[in-house]
Amino acid sequence: MPLKKQYFYVFIIIFHLKISTLIAQNNNNLGKNNPKNDTLNKELPLDFFTVDRPGLADLPYAIQRGNYQFEIGFDYIFRGNNRIWQTPNFLLRTGLAKNLEIHFGTKHWLTSNISDNPDEPIRKNDIANFMTGFKYAFYRSKTGIFDAAIVGDVSVSSAYLNEVENLGRFYWSTQWALECNTKINKVFSFNYFVAHQRSQYKFENVWSYAFCLDITFNDKWAIFVENFDYISQENEPEIGFDGGILYNVTPYIQLDINGGVSRYITDYYNFVGVGVGFRLDTKKAKQRVRRLKF
Repeated sequence: MPLKKQYFYVFIIIFHLKISTLIAQNNNNLGKNNPKNDTLNKELPLDFFTVDRPGLADLPYAIQRGNYQFEIGFDYIFRGNNRIWQTPNFLLRTGLAKNLEIHFGTKHWLTSNISDNPDEPIRKNDIANFMTGFKYAFYRSKTGIFDAAIVGDVSVSSAYLNEVENLGRFYWSTQWALECNTKINKVFSFNYFVAHQRSQYKFENVWSYAFCLDITFNDKWAIFVENFDYISQENEPEIGFDGGILYNVTPYIQLDINGGVSRYITDYYNFVGVGVGFRLDTKKAKQRVRRLKF
Protein backbone atom coordinates (compact mmCIF):
# COMPACT_ATOMS: atom_id res chain seq x y z
CA MET A 1 0.00 0.00 0.00
CA PRO A 2 1.38 3.48 -0.83
CA LEU A 3 2.94 5.26 2.12
CA LYS A 4 0.68 8.29 1.64
CA LYS A 5 -2.39 6.08 2.14
CA GLN A 6 -0.98 4.78 5.43
CA TYR A 7 -0.47 8.34 6.67
CA PHE A 8 -4.03 9.18 5.61
CA TYR A 9 -5.53 6.34 7.70
CA VAL A 10 -3.43 7.28 10.74
CA PHE A 11 -4.48 10.93 10.38
CA ILE A 12 -8.20 10.04 10.22
CA ILE A 13 -8.03 7.89 13.37
CA ILE A 14 -5.97 10.44 15.36
CA PHE A 15 -8.29 13.25 14.25
CA HIS A 16 -11.41 11.48 15.51
CA LEU A 17 -9.68 10.45 18.75
CA LYS A 18 -8.86 14.12 19.35
CA ILE A 19 -12.39 15.28 18.55
CA SER A 20 -13.82 12.59 20.85
CA THR A 21 -11.53 13.72 23.68
CA LEU A 22 -12.52 17.36 23.30
CA ILE A 23 -16.23 16.53 23.32
CA ALA A 24 -15.81 14.31 26.38
CA GLN A 25 -13.90 17.03 28.25
CA ASN A 26 -16.61 19.55 27.42
CA ASN A 27 -19.34 17.28 28.75
CA ASN A 28 -17.39 16.61 31.94
CA ASN A 29 -17.11 20.36 32.51
CA LEU A 30 -20.89 20.61 32.44
CA GLY A 31 -21.11 18.57 35.64
CA LYS A 32 -22.01 14.98 36.45
CA ASN A 33 -25.66 15.78 37.10
CA ASN A 34 -26.17 17.62 33.83
CA PRO A 35 -29.04 16.07 31.81
CA LYS A 36 -26.87 16.17 28.69
CA ASN A 37 -24.41 13.77 30.30
CA ASP A 38 -27.28 11.49 31.30
CA THR A 39 -28.43 11.37 27.68
CA LEU A 40 -24.95 10.58 26.38
CA ASN A 41 -24.49 7.84 28.96
CA LYS A 42 -27.61 6.13 27.71
CA GLU A 43 -27.40 3.91 24.66
CA LEU A 44 -29.95 4.58 21.95
CA PRO A 45 -32.09 1.57 21.04
CA LEU A 46 -30.41 1.20 17.65
CA ASP A 47 -27.01 1.35 19.36
CA PHE A 48 -27.96 -1.05 22.11
CA PHE A 49 -29.29 -3.63 19.65
CA THR A 50 -26.37 -3.47 17.24
CA VAL A 51 -26.42 -5.35 13.94
CA ASP A 52 -23.27 -5.86 11.86
CA ARG A 53 -25.07 -5.12 8.63
CA PRO A 54 -25.53 -3.47 6.26
CA GLY A 55 -22.48 -1.46 5.28
CA LEU A 56 -18.82 -2.02 6.16
CA ALA A 57 -18.25 0.23 9.19
CA ASP A 58 -19.82 -1.84 11.95
CA LEU A 59 -20.39 -0.58 15.49
CA PRO A 60 -17.66 -1.56 18.00
CA TYR A 61 -20.00 -3.35 20.42
CA ALA A 62 -19.92 -7.02 21.36
CA ILE A 63 -22.92 -9.23 22.05
CA GLN A 64 -23.45 -9.91 25.76
CA ARG A 65 -23.09 -13.35 27.27
CA GLY A 66 -26.26 -15.39 27.03
CA ASN A 67 -27.45 -13.62 23.88
CA TYR A 68 -27.67 -15.20 20.42
CA GLN A 69 -28.07 -12.88 17.46
CA PHE A 70 -28.85 -13.88 13.88
CA GLU A 71 -28.25 -11.62 10.87
CA ILE A 72 -29.34 -12.59 7.36
CA GLY A 73 -29.12 -10.63 4.13
CA PHE A 74 -29.66 -10.97 0.39
CA ASP A 75 -27.63 -8.88 -2.06
CA TYR A 76 -27.78 -8.37 -5.81
CA ILE A 77 -24.72 -6.95 -7.55
CA PHE A 78 -24.36 -5.60 -11.10
CA ARG A 79 -20.78 -5.90 -12.36
CA GLY A 80 -20.69 -5.21 -16.08
CA ASN A 81 -22.07 -8.37 -17.67
CA ASN A 82 -22.02 -10.14 -14.31
CA ARG A 83 -25.13 -10.52 -12.20
CA ILE A 84 -24.21 -11.76 -8.73
CA TRP A 85 -26.67 -13.10 -6.19
CA GLN A 86 -25.27 -13.28 -2.67
CA THR A 87 -27.73 -15.82 -1.30
CA PRO A 88 -27.64 -15.46 1.58
CA ASN A 89 -25.02 -13.94 3.83
CA PHE A 90 -25.60 -15.27 7.33
CA LEU A 91 -24.02 -14.38 10.66
CA LEU A 92 -24.52 -15.87 14.14
CA ARG A 93 -23.11 -13.83 17.03
CA THR A 94 -22.95 -14.77 20.71
CA GLY A 95 -21.23 -13.38 23.79
CA LEU A 96 -18.28 -15.35 25.15
CA ALA A 97 -17.14 -13.04 27.95
CA LYS A 98 -17.49 -9.40 28.98
CA ASN A 99 -17.03 -7.24 25.87
CA LEU A 100 -16.03 -10.32 23.84
CA GLU A 101 -18.09 -12.14 21.24
CA ILE A 102 -17.50 -14.94 18.77
CA HIS A 103 -19.31 -15.19 15.46
CA PHE A 104 -19.84 -17.65 12.63
CA GLY A 105 -21.02 -16.83 9.16
CA THR A 106 -21.33 -17.94 5.58
CA LYS A 107 -21.74 -16.37 2.14
CA HIS A 108 -22.93 -18.09 -1.01
CA TRP A 109 -22.22 -16.31 -4.29
CA LEU A 110 -24.12 -17.28 -7.44
CA THR A 111 -22.79 -15.49 -10.52
CA SER A 112 -24.09 -15.42 -14.07
CA ASN A 113 -22.04 -13.85 -16.87
CA ILE A 114 -24.63 -12.56 -19.34
CA SER A 115 -23.25 -11.89 -22.82
CA ASP A 116 -24.75 -9.87 -25.67
CA ASN A 117 -23.89 -12.76 -27.98
CA PRO A 118 -26.83 -15.23 -27.94
CA ASP A 119 -24.55 -18.04 -29.17
CA GLU A 120 -22.21 -17.65 -26.20
CA PRO A 121 -23.22 -19.86 -23.26
CA ILE A 122 -23.97 -18.31 -19.90
CA ARG A 123 -21.08 -18.84 -17.52
CA LYS A 124 -21.99 -19.56 -13.92
CA ASN A 125 -19.82 -19.37 -10.82
CA ASP A 126 -20.62 -20.97 -7.49
CA ILE A 127 -18.55 -19.85 -4.49
CA ALA A 128 -19.22 -20.79 -0.86
CA ASN A 129 -17.50 -19.00 1.99
CA PHE A 130 -17.43 -19.91 5.70
CA MET A 131 -16.13 -17.40 8.24
CA THR A 132 -15.46 -17.47 11.98
CA GLY A 133 -13.91 -14.90 14.27
CA PHE A 134 -14.20 -12.68 17.30
CA LYS A 135 -14.89 -9.08 18.30
CA TYR A 136 -13.37 -7.55 21.43
CA ALA A 137 -14.67 -4.15 22.54
CA PHE A 138 -11.49 -3.06 24.29
CA TYR A 139 -12.33 0.59 24.94
CA ARG A 140 -15.46 2.42 25.97
CA SER A 141 -15.36 6.00 27.21
CA LYS A 142 -17.21 6.87 30.40
CA THR A 143 -19.30 9.50 28.62
CA GLY A 144 -20.16 7.16 25.74
CA ILE A 145 -18.52 9.52 23.24
CA PHE A 146 -15.87 7.20 21.81
CA ASP A 147 -15.78 3.39 21.64
CA ALA A 148 -13.42 0.99 19.86
CA ALA A 149 -13.14 -2.71 19.13
CA ILE A 150 -10.77 -5.08 17.37
CA VAL A 151 -12.09 -7.82 15.08
CA GLY A 152 -10.29 -10.90 13.79
CA ASP A 153 -11.74 -13.28 11.20
CA VAL A 154 -10.64 -16.39 9.33
CA SER A 155 -12.50 -17.41 6.15
CA VAL A 156 -12.39 -20.74 4.31
CA SER A 157 -13.77 -20.74 0.77
CA SER A 158 -14.45 -23.26 -1.95
CA ALA A 159 -15.10 -22.32 -5.56
CA TYR A 160 -16.62 -23.98 -8.59
CA LEU A 161 -16.33 -21.94 -11.79
CA ASN A 162 -17.38 -24.36 -14.54
CA GLU A 163 -16.48 -27.76 -15.96
CA VAL A 164 -13.15 -26.38 -17.25
CA GLU A 165 -12.11 -24.00 -14.48
CA ASN A 166 -12.77 -26.01 -11.33
CA LEU A 167 -10.47 -24.91 -8.52
CA GLY A 168 -11.03 -28.21 -6.80
CA ARG A 169 -9.71 -27.06 -3.43
CA PHE A 170 -10.27 -24.82 -0.45
CA TYR A 171 -8.44 -21.57 0.20
CA TRP A 172 -8.31 -19.36 3.25
CA SER A 173 -8.08 -15.67 4.08
CA THR A 174 -7.59 -13.68 7.28
CA GLN A 175 -8.76 -10.21 8.23
CA TRP A 176 -7.98 -7.87 11.12
CA ALA A 177 -10.01 -4.73 11.65
CA LEU A 178 -10.16 -1.77 14.02
CA GLU A 179 -13.73 -0.50 14.48
CA CYS A 180 -14.49 2.87 16.10
CA ASN A 181 -17.53 4.98 16.93
CA THR A 182 -17.69 8.68 17.75
CA LYS A 183 -21.02 9.86 19.12
CA ILE A 184 -21.72 13.55 18.53
CA ASN A 185 -25.14 13.55 20.19
CA LYS A 186 -28.20 11.30 20.37
CA VAL A 187 -28.89 11.84 16.66
CA PHE A 188 -25.53 11.93 14.87
CA SER A 189 -22.61 9.55 15.17
CA PHE A 190 -19.67 8.41 13.06
CA ASN A 191 -18.51 4.83 12.53
CA TYR A 192 -15.19 4.12 10.87
CA PHE A 193 -12.79 1.23 10.49
CA VAL A 194 -9.50 0.18 8.93
CA ALA A 195 -8.90 -3.46 7.97
CA HIS A 196 -6.23 -5.67 6.39
CA GLN A 197 -7.05 -8.88 4.55
CA ARG A 198 -4.65 -11.58 3.37
CA SER A 199 -6.01 -14.08 0.84
CA GLN A 200 -4.45 -17.41 -0.12
CA TYR A 201 -6.40 -17.50 -3.42
CA LYS A 202 -4.24 -14.93 -5.21
CA PHE A 203 -1.94 -14.15 -2.27
CA GLU A 204 -3.26 -10.61 -2.16
CA ASN A 205 -2.84 -8.08 0.61
CA VAL A 206 -5.87 -5.81 0.65
CA TRP A 207 -6.34 -2.76 2.87
CA SER A 208 -9.79 -1.29 3.29
CA TYR A 209 -11.39 1.55 5.15
CA ALA A 210 -14.91 2.88 5.63
CA PHE A 211 -16.28 6.10 7.07
CA CYS A 212 -19.97 6.15 7.93
CA LEU A 213 -22.41 8.79 9.19
CA ASP A 214 -25.36 7.43 11.19
CA ILE A 215 -28.48 9.53 11.74
CA THR A 216 -30.90 8.12 14.33
CA PHE A 217 -34.31 9.80 14.24
CA ASN A 218 -35.96 7.84 17.05
CA ASP A 219 -36.09 4.35 18.51
CA LYS A 220 -37.54 3.03 15.24
CA TRP A 221 -35.84 4.72 12.29
CA ALA A 222 -32.26 5.44 11.30
CA ILE A 223 -30.32 6.03 8.08
CA PHE A 224 -26.65 5.87 7.14
CA VAL A 225 -24.35 7.04 4.36
CA GLU A 226 -20.86 5.58 3.91
CA ASN A 227 -17.68 5.93 1.90
CA PHE A 228 -15.40 2.91 1.47
CA ASP A 229 -12.19 2.02 -0.33
CA TYR A 230 -10.34 -1.21 -1.14
CA ILE A 231 -6.61 -0.81 -1.80
CA SER A 232 -4.35 -3.60 -3.07
CA GLN A 233 -0.70 -3.64 -4.10
CA GLU A 234 -1.58 -5.95 -6.97
CA ASN A 235 -4.68 -4.14 -8.32
CA GLU A 236 -6.17 -0.70 -8.74
CA PRO A 237 -8.19 0.68 -5.79
CA GLU A 238 -11.97 0.32 -5.68
CA ILE A 239 -13.78 3.35 -4.22
CA GLY A 240 -17.48 3.47 -3.46
CA PHE A 241 -20.42 4.95 -1.60
CA ASP A 242 -23.43 3.26 -0.07
CA GLY A 243 -26.34 4.05 2.19
CA GLY A 244 -29.46 2.57 3.65
CA ILE A 245 -32.45 2.68 5.97
CA LEU A 246 -32.82 0.81 9.27
CA TYR A 247 -36.13 0.06 10.95
CA ASN A 248 -36.65 -1.56 14.36
CA VAL A 249 -39.82 -3.66 14.25
CA THR A 250 -39.31 -4.52 17.93
CA PRO A 251 -36.40 -3.81 20.31
CA TYR A 252 -34.81 -7.04 19.09
CA ILE A 253 -35.79 -7.22 15.41
CA GLN A 254 -34.27 -4.89 12.82
CA LEU A 255 -34.96 -4.66 9.09
CA ASP A 256 -32.69 -2.93 6.60
CA ILE A 257 -32.54 -1.95 2.94
CA ASN A 258 -29.38 -0.63 1.33
CA GLY A 259 -27.74 0.19 -1.98
CA GLY A 260 -24.60 1.74 -3.39
CA VAL A 261 -22.12 2.13 -6.21
CA SER A 262 -18.36 1.62 -6.51
CA ARG A 263 -15.79 2.39 -9.20
CA TYR A 264 -12.95 0.07 -10.21
CA ILE A 265 -10.65 1.50 -12.92
CA THR A 266 -13.30 2.57 -15.47
CA ASP A 267 -16.12 0.20 -14.46
CA TYR A 268 -18.99 1.06 -12.13
CA TYR A 269 -20.50 -1.62 -9.90
CA ASN A 270 -24.00 -1.21 -8.46
CA PHE A 271 -25.55 -3.22 -5.65
CA VAL A 272 -28.76 -3.42 -3.62
CA GLY A 273 -29.71 -5.55 -0.65
CA VAL A 274 -32.18 -6.29 2.11
CA GLY A 275 -31.67 -7.95 5.46
CA VAL A 276 -32.93 -8.72 8.93
CA GLY A 277 -31.30 -9.06 12.32
CA PHE A 278 -32.90 -10.53 15.43
CA ARG A 279 -31.73 -11.53 18.89
CA LEU A 280 -32.65 -14.37 21.21
CA ASP A 281 -31.99 -13.68 24.90
CA THR A 282 -31.73 -16.14 27.75
CA LYS A 283 -33.34 -15.32 31.09
CA LYS A 284 -29.96 -14.60 32.74
CA ALA A 285 -28.98 -12.25 29.93
CA LYS A 286 -32.20 -10.27 30.34
CA GLN A 287 -31.56 -9.93 34.07
CA ARG A 288 -28.07 -8.57 33.38
CA VAL A 289 -29.49 -6.07 30.92
CA ARG A 290 -31.99 -4.77 33.47
CA ARG A 291 -29.17 -4.11 35.96
CA LEU A 292 -27.30 -1.95 33.43
CA LYS A 293 -28.05 1.76 33.44
CA PHE A 294 -28.79 2.57 29.83
